[in-house]
Amino acid sequence: AIEDEDFHPETPLLPVSTLASSRNQDLSVIIAAHNEQYCIANVIQSAIRACQQAQINYELLVINDASTDNTKTIAQENNACVIDVNNRNISKNRNEGAKRAKHANLLFLDADTIITARDILRSLALLSSGISLVGPYAKFDSHFPWKDRLCTSFMNVK
Repeated sequence: AIEDEDFHPETPLLPVSTLASSRNQDLSVIIAAHNEQYCIANVIQSAIRACQQAQINYELLVINDASTDNTKTIAQENNACVIDVNNRNISKNRNEGAKRAKHANLLFLDADTIITARDILRSLALLSSGISLVGPYAKFDSHFPWKDRLCTSFMNVK
């Protein structure tokens, strides 16, 4: 079941039937990481929990870009498939993840992102409706500079 804490009232709701139809889809979760030992376990666990709550088939790929810390070990200990690269380029890392993905639906996460089941179901429902790119709901834990706020004023960012 999707928990109340997964509900973001600021984002529009999709009909329950649309969300329910998203449950039988497959998803490749791709996380690009470079020296992320302090947050990689949290993003992996949130993705696993969200996919299980959403009752979807998923795979979890961590694209480990030449990390010199324990990112790779922590990702493996948290049941992620780790792909080692030496690109030092997040776009190339995401593309590598897309090439290696088993599923047509791709979800790209940063290594410090927490995602919920409702976020995944909404994204899959929108993709099923014909939209080819889905952006995230974002909520920041702390204050960020006015220059960054200016850039995010055009998005649904709180």
